[in-house]
Amino acid sequence: AVVASVNRGQVSRYFVKPWIREELSASLEDALKIFELQTKVREVQMRMLSSERLAAIGQVSAGIAHELMNPVSYLTQNVHTLRGELKGVEQYVRGQLGSAPNPKLAATLDELPGILNDIEQGAQHVRQLALGIRTQARGEDKEDSCDLAEVVQFATRMAKAEVRSRAEMVISGPPVRVRGGQVRLTQVLLNLIVNAAQAMDG
Repeated sequence: AVVASVNRGQVSRYFVKPWIREELSASLEDALKIFELQTKVREVQMRMLSSERLAAIGQVSAGIAHELMNPVSYLTQNVHTLRGELKGVEQYVRGQLGSAPNPKLAATLDELPGILNDIEQGAQHVRQLALGIRTQARGEDKEDSCDLAEVVQFATRMAKAEVRSRAEMVISGPPVRVRGGQVRLTQVLLNLIVNAAQAMDG
């Protein structure tokens, strides 16, 4: 029975009675050492798997960041061009409104520069996000600082569509300089606002 069990790999050591105290003690020490070595091997294997996953994620992230940069560049350039074109259109329409007043059209003209500012800020946010992803993928992450009031204002503008039908957002407080990247803090605050809005019932 002992030989069969050893052959099947179910036992590594066996003792016959009466056992010898020293032999039993030495066997227990060996077993503990084997257990420690196996634990370390498993830990190393897990670390290697984690490193491989992180390397793969890093490559994918760098690719995503690169793909984001081109559309953002086009968007920024077009916003700049659109701003210039809008001046001519606005002058012409304002002239027409003098003879044929249209309050709704006048209000739209007043809103357009703000909309362009929001688009430009959104593009810059995406650009900073892409740069942050690329920096992390390369392992070049560094500490940064920003104005928390600017972060709050931008995050609330981005979350406006999600919150509008559920609640009213009120911003108060002085400008505060904090340690942390503007893009990351905006992401955190935006997630908090959206999650809070989605958790509201009615």
